[in-house]
Amino acid sequence: MQQVKQFELIDYAIDPLNIKTVTAVAGASTNLFYHSTFSFIRDGQTRQGDMDIIIGAGQKIRMDFINHNLLGATISVNNIIGSEKTWLGAIVDKQITKNIILLPTQTKSIEFSNFGNEPMQWKFSIGTISEATNVSINIYSTWVPGMPSNPPLIPRLSFPFIPIKP
Repeated sequence: MQQVKQFELIDYAIDPLNIKTVTAVAGASTNLFYHSTFSFIRDGQTRQGDMDIIIGAGQKIRMDFINHNLLGATISVNNIIGSEKTWLGAIVDKQITKNIILLPTQTKSIEFSNFGNEPMQWKFSIGTISEATNVSINIYSTWVPGMPSNPPLIPRLSFPFIPIKP
């Protein structure tokens, strides 16, 4: 496999021999860039609960989940896309939930997309019902830190206050 630079407009996949190596995939067309990697490790005793991820990224995100455990894992990913007021007056999170089941040493991907200016804030809550979980999460996006914002941020124009005389 041929190595490529991080910011080239090509498609990416994980090299099974070296997880940090990003390589081109023939025939795919996603134009995503490597953004970051997180470890999701739960042992059922000292490390429990959900993991929250808040990142600035582009309009499209792909999350690759790699199971490093000898046991399978069930992963639930909640994309929190804002909040709304219910008819009773309570404020609740609006979210999109996607679930995956990972067999031992298996890799699966989940994609999310949203329309807006890049970078945009993404909030994820990742949980599991499995007792022992050892999963790597690689995130790819259409915008990564170091790229210019899209569209460029325009400074606010301020006009002097001119009172109108009657």
